[in-house]
Amino acid sequence: MYGATSDGGSGGDCAAKTVHCGVVYRLDRDGSETVLHRFTGADGKHPIGELLPDAQGNLYGVTMGGGISCWRTLDGCGTVFKLAPDGTESVLFFFNDSASEQYPHGRMALDDDGALYGLVEGGGFWGEGELFKLVPGHSFSAVHIFDSRTTDGTAPVGFVRLADGTFYGATSAGGANGLGTVFKIAPDGTESVLHSFAGGTADGQSPAGSVTLDGAGNIYGPTAQGGNCRVAQGCGVAYRIAPDGTESILHHFRKRSGMTPAGPLAFDTFGNLRGATVAGGASNLGTAFRLSP
Repeated sequence: MYGATSDGGSGGDCAAKTVHCGVVYRLDRDGSETVLHRFTGADGKHPIGELLPDAQGNLYGVTMGGGISCWRTLDGCGTVFKLAPDGTESVLFFFNDSASEQYPHGRMALDDDGALYGLVEGGGFWGEGELFKLVPGHSFSAVHIFDSRTTDGTAPVGFVRLADGTFYGATSAGGANGLGTVFKIAPDGTESVLHSFAGGTADGQSPAGSVTLDGAGNIYGPTAQGGNCRVAQGCGVAYRIAPDGTESILHHFRKRSGMTPAGPLAFDTFGNLRGATVAGGASNLGTAFRLSP
């Protein structure tokens, strides 16, 4: 298994700091660990989100900080990096003051031509998030800029890209009710809001992870709040959005069995959805759960 940590490593100019820059690691089947790369700050710091592999064994990812200093922070606004199988790291893009795109996060996607797609926390004039396309060594462009001046979502939390170039994802805020959305972006960049969350006891609010699709085009995901439980803002729900935009609440989370789900849901080979919560459960420290079909 391959992954990244947002702290630790003590490389480069992070060595003298309490919070270090993070590492990329490999865990072998016997549990032994190899640190493949220690971030130094100049090449990024605090990697966040899953790593993306390609067919050649390269790993791609983003860091929330480091790189080139920008007006928001002297620590830098983040990078996109590539790690070769032999451990050689390359910075493919430095986020900086030449554009308002800053603070990338989450898992990226890769198309057949080698272009990378990802999310930034800031984007556009209002800094409310952006889906970007990066052609390494050639160009950086916006696929979609999220904008609260309309009923668009803001603060995207994750996406998936299908083989035909269509994107599906969720935002934690914005939309018709200001409580988050599920969106679709066509290959030409045209966006459609498939659902605006309403909160309360009947709907979720504040999606807390990317979406998952099944073979019929239904969209699944969790929200961190909303739903029918005895907590002021709700304990969160698991939802399904049909291709026509119809929403179904699959599960209302409760404090005892787990609350505040985070991260995407995943299908197992039996059609169950699996995920995790960051709170609730026997010790109020979170749970791992399975939802049957």
